[in-house]
Amino acid sequence: MDTPSATPPSSSSGSNKKILMIILAVVLGLGLLSLIGGWIAAKAVGFGLKKAFEAGGVKIDERGGAVSFSGKDGETMKIGEDGTFTFTDNEGNTATLKTEEGRLPSNFSRDFPIHGSTTVVSGSVVDAPKGELHTATWTSTAAVAELDAWYKRELPAKGWTISSSIGGTTDQGSIMAFGRGEGDDQEGGQLTIQVDDGRVYVHVLFTVKK
Repeated sequence: MDTPSATPPSSSSGSNKKILMIILAVVLGLGLLSLIGGWIAAKAVGFGLKKAFEAGGVKIDERGGAVSFSGKDGETMKIGEDGTFTFTDNEGNTATLKTEEGRLPSNFSRDFPIHGSTTVVSGSVVDAPKGELHTATWTSTAAVAELDAWYKRELPAKGWTISSSIGGTTDQGSIMAFGRGEGDDQEGGQLTIQVDDGRVYVHVLFTVKK
């Protein structure tokens, strides 16, 4: 039996503010899709903003720990019990965002090398019809120069080409762009190594085509 949809109270209530914060979090997350699927990103962001501004008319469906937001044209945003965000447009096209704290998502690309000195801070994978966006952050006990040299060896070993090294390497960090493929099949992203408050961090963001 369907659970009836609820209409939140006026925008001045704490409950409604919480709902809007959730919607905006979904919008921000799905905004990453602009890198790999602009058409669905635009729909997701447009839908989310519409719901944010029409605070008095957001329809919510809560079942088994999941929360769904639905629009009159058939679009839905769903926050699963495991924290996965899913947007489905009125044509049935779907995109998902999964973020993990302290570990990488199970579907994180195995084509990206991971240095043995690192500890995962967080990771995420956006899965859209045209491809995936992978992001991750690690801390490391290794020095910047060691990490920089290692990634410049290991990325090519995994099939990536380092297209540029931005600003060179210093004891405070380095940035490199990497990619593979050509034209519509091109994949790639950016790797940043940086020192922040005495700790070394490795950040990566890259796309993988389907």
